[in-house]
Amino acid sequence: STERRPVMTRRRTNPTKRPATTRANVTRKKPPSGTKTKTKTIITTTTTIPFTTTTTTTGEPFQEDIDVRLPNTLKPLHYLVKLQPLINGNFSILGYVEVEMEVLESTSNVTLHIADIITKNETIRVAPSGDLDGPGLRVIKHLYDHERQFYLAHLEEELQQGHKYVLSMEFTGYLNDQLHGFYRSTYRDADGTEKMLAVTQFQATDARRAFPCFDEPGLKATFEVYLARSTNMSSISNMPIIETIPVEDEEGWVWDHYDTSVPMSTYLVAFVVSDFAYLSTTTNNKTLFRVWARESALQQAKYSLQVGPAILTHFEDYFNQSYPLPKQDMIAIPDFSAGAMENWGLITYSSSSSSSSSIIIFIIITITNHHPPPPPTTLTNHHQPPPSPPTTITYRETAMLYDSRVSAASNKQYVVAVVAHELAHQWFGNLVTPVWWTDLWLNEGFASYVEYIGINHAEPTWKVMEQFVLNEMHIVFSLDSLESSHPISIPVGHPDEISQIFDRISYAKGASIIRMMNHFLTEATFRKGLSNYLDAL
Repeated sequence: STERRPVMTRRRTNPTKRPATTRANVTRKKPPSGTKTKTKTIITTTTTIPFTTTTTTTGEPFQEDIDVRLPNTLKPLHYLVKLQPLINGNFSILGYVEVEMEVLESTSNVTLHIADIITKNETIRVAPSGDLDGPGLRVIKHLYDHERQFYLAHLEEELQQGHKYVLSMEFTGYLNDQLHGFYRSTYRDADGTEKMLAVTQFQATDARRAFPCFDEPGLKATFEVYLARSTNMSSISNMPIIETIPVEDEEGWVWDHYDTSVPMSTYLVAFVVSDFAYLSTTTNNKTLFRVWARESALQQAKYSLQVGPAILTHFEDYFNQSYPLPKQDMIAIPDFSAGAMENWGLITYSSSSSSSSSIIIFIIITITNHHPPPPPTTLTNHHQPPPSPPTTITYRETAMLYDSRVSAASNKQYVVAVVAHELAHQWFGNLVTPVWWTDLWLNEGFASYVEYIGINHAEPTWKVMEQFVLNEMHIVFSLDSLESSHPISIPVGHPDEISQIFDRISYAKGASIIRMMNHFLTEATFRKGLSNYLDAL
């Protein structure tokens, strides 16, 4: 493939051109009107790992006193992200990012996460928020800690506490084939032609593979996204598209410009570029609800389109909390590492070898969650995480696609269970988010219990509330008796440890404890408590 020019230069001003639009040329947007959205972060204590010296790519020692957690000196407020994935080229990702930050403590270092990305150091700038076209602050050293996946810009002068600054840079990423970060996937259409698409899976620590960011769940910010695509494909992200504009000097390419998101964690950001088709409807509360899949498998998504809006509306009533986004998408993807992923406004599902059509499904909604396990043969194990450490919440094809002519009854149960679980995450995980993965059980325990409430509403004749003790509690009793068991709230430090706690203890034991609270508090008090929990934190 031919060599491409950089995505962005600071002095270019036309937003239809590549390089991407700069912050000076893009009006900062607020979340959509009428969405009284408040996202919350649960404050918890954290455990960190002592910093050890590593070296930069140039051999310089990285001596800054930084551990596996980011320093508490900066808080991200807003991201402008522009990405051009070369799906049918050399699989490069041409990127540009601006991060507006508030200084919590004066510092001369800007530290954020980065992995599998080549930065263009000559384009890296740090400037006061109101002076983006000025000279900025001089960066005197660029440092990389590959073990902890840190990039550090050491500045000549300090950033002042209480002030706001913007970090901007151009970079080049890669559409990998490892099913994490921003990756490429393939499928064959009805004619046997191989088709390619680009998909994201960021949970728990892979947003940093798509763009430089503060990649911790407690560091929420708003996101304004531009995705470049060829005109014969489409793109989807967490928010609706507000405009599509040509890429200057790139015939056949356009930018999809997405509305500014609600504040959310980086692991919930999602993009898909594909040639998929969709079916759509509107919930009783006027939320656009779409299901996406390969055109040849689209009709198998009708059951998900039937139960999804009903469950979403029921959760709004049960929690006394409106769904905060204007749309909810679900999409089936050919290659997905987990069962499903609750990206806010864009839920993703994976394909299954046991399914007649090999598709991975992404549910796109204004809510985000993590990773349920491989599809079980019965409802009993529907949310058991995969045996290998999952990186995101994904569901296999059987989690979203159902065909009454060829699918077993257990597949139908699995579909509605996964849909309910991921929609529950829109509140428990996306809206209210632990500041660190130590309290993952609050995400997964609540979602694993509340999914039964969603299933019971969608399919009341199944009487699933009577199955909870057998399907969840008895199984986790056995697992929890093992010496290898752990508390539901467990300290985790290094990112490599995070995936290990996505297990039945966090899911089923957490759900069992929440069910116990429901029973001793009584239903009315429990629902009031849930509403207070979602509203007050």
